[in-house]
Amino acid sequence: MNKFNSIIAIALLAVTFTACKKDNEEPIVVAPPSDGSTLTLNGLISTEAGSAAGNSVYVDFSSDKQTSVERDSWDLGFYSGSDFKVILNATNGSSVIALAKTDINTVTAADFDPNTLKVGQGGGTFALIDDPREANILTKTAIAAISATDADNKVYIINRKGGANT
Repeated sequence: MNKFNSIIAIALLAVTFTACKKDNEEPIVVAPPSDGSTLTLNGLISTEAGSAAGNSVYVDFSSDKQTSVERDSWDLGFYSGSDFKVILNATNGSSVIALAKTDINTVTAADFDPNTLKVGQGGGTFALIDDPREANILTKTAIAAISATDADNKVYIINRKGGANT
């Protein structure tokens, strides 16, 4: 019986040590919720409806600071970080198509159909605009990153203020 108790004790001890596993994962840090602050956006220029606000407002949440910019004051934005990228002003419905040509001097009206620039009301695709589904707009732009090789840089036709099917 003593031998049986010893075997049981050793088995329980072995199970205890093999059941425990050291956790090597870093703990998940949960940031506390913000104390909150209130910020009134200065998007309206006059008496226009909020959906047609004359300004785009960019907010720095770390300092509760806002910068208002007239929506139609720009068409293209240029990023010169690790890549050289171009973004479209999505607030005014602009769209773009790439042509098969790389020399702007050889482009004629026969090279594209203006109807391909239509956006909205079922017309167009996400290929015509910077994809708004991306968390970082630079991830999937309608205009390809500018290349150091001229042959890789296509000519683009831009519809500056698209709107719905225009």
